Order: sequence, then C-alpha cells, then structure tokens
Amino acid sequence: MLLDRRTFAAAGSAAILSGCATVGSRSARPSACAPLPPVKVDQSRVIRTIAGLRPYRASGFVVRTEPLGDKRLVHNYGHGGAGITLSWGSSKLAADLGLSGHSGPVAVIGAGALGLTTARLVQEAGFPVTVYAKALPPDTTSNVAGGQIAPFGHFNEDAVTPEWRRQFLAAMDYSWRRFQIMVGDDSASAGCLPSSRRAGPSSSRDR
Repeated sequence: MLLDRRTFAAAGSAAILSGCATVGSRSARPSACAPLPPVKVDQSRVIRTIAGLRPYRASGFVVRTEPLGDKRLVHNYGHGGAGITLSWGSSKLAADLGLSGHSGPVAVIGAGALGLTTARLVQEAGFPVTVYAKALPPDTTSNVAGGQIAPFGHFNEDAVTPEWRRQFLAAMDYSWRRFQIMVGDDSASAGCLPSSRRAGPSSSRDR
C-alpha cells in the first residue's frame, strides 16, 4: 500500500524531515570523515549522457516547519536544477529547524540528494535516523542530475522575497564550504565540517 508523505508522517512517532541510513551516536564527530578522492575527469571516461528536466518553483525552494500531531514536520523541496548544488546547505537549514529541542528518532522521506544529505546531518547531530523512500539510487532523479557551484534556474527573480534570498545565501554558503571539505581542499582539511568563520562564495549571484 502506498501512502502520501503527510499520511505517513501522521502515522509515525518521530520528528519528520523531508531523504537506508545507519544509526548515529551523539559522540560521533564529523572530523572522522575522510575526503573524497580526486575525480579523474577526461572525455574518454564518459560512459553515457542523460538529460533530466527539473521543474522549479518561481518563489524559490521551500524550507519550513509545521506541527503534525505530536510531531514536527519539516518541508525541504522545490530546488529545481539546483538540488545537488544546494543539498548540504538546504538540508542544514531543515535539520536546524527539525532538531531544535528534539529528542528520539528521526524519519527522513526521500533518498535523493536532499534526503541523503539531511539524513547524514541528522546522524552527525547524534540522532538515530531512518530513510523512507519510494526509489533508491540509481533510480532517483538526483542520480541523473548535475551540480554546479553557481545554481541557476531554480526561482523567478521577481517572485522571491528578501527573506528567501537570505535563506538561499545561507544554504549556498554551507553547501559551498561542505563541498570544499569533501574534495579535500587543503585549506579546509582540519575536519569534515568547515569553520563557521570560513568565507563563502565571493559572489552572491544566483544565476
């Protein structure tokens, strides 16, 4: 039997964040993470080319929380073609909203880029997390999506608010710093998570 997200969330007993993961512990430290090995980029290594269409919301992606019975439901969706690029930062915003004052297990719905980064951040915060998904990689949309450091095509310039732009810049800042760590940037090799004082992208352009 298939359930929609709201019905599933209402039937559960945990805080719900909109991404199988192992159970983390509160003593786990992000600094134990190892950077990804350098990618060998060469045209001869291309094995297939796929185009994917990613609809977006004119008013920008959504990260917000709402009560659902005795649980807290956190929405994190609508990133269009910028899902991978903004995944760590947007998931950080969602995790901060969902985990504040929370105790006990966490459920993440969806196993795309946003779901998996959300689950990892929940683990790093020391909470047990389970990912529920209709499809797993390589059958998710994120698996055939590209990512770039300057996201574009994920909102309408005239439809977003100043508050949303601040949210976007916060997500972009954290995503940029997290990806720098993952590729093994020597200037950020002190741990898996970067310092909050580390500078973000030099430009705030969103297209």
